[in-house]
Amino acid sequence: MDLAQSFRVKGGRTAFLSNGVPEAMARIRTDRPLEGWFDVVVVSCEVGAAKPDPVIFQMCLSRLSVEPSRALFVDDRIENIEGAARLGIQTFHFAGADAVSRLVRSVRSLSE
Repeated sequence: MDLAQSFRVKGGRTAFLSNGVPEAMARIRTDRPLEGWFDVVVVSCEVGAAKPDPVIFQMCLSRLSVEPSRALFVDDRIENIEGAARLGIQTFHFAGADAVSRLVRSVRSLSE
């Protein structure tokens, strides 16, 4: 969340793209007002499509007004990474002990 907020402050656009189920999303939204942290919030149970279906990625890109090649998709599931990459979206596989530091470097390079 902090990294997304930092990216937004520098003029970047951010999205929360989730395959969340209604119960989990209700809890998350109670704890964190997602629309205050992200420019766009797209949740599978609310839009009728789920990652890695290209429809949900295209919906998110459209709402962000961002071309695929200018977007970075971060996920821990390789099938979702592969789905985004097929559309020309830059990807980051969030895995490993150093995932946070690698992600910070990747996001910083986008905002320079």
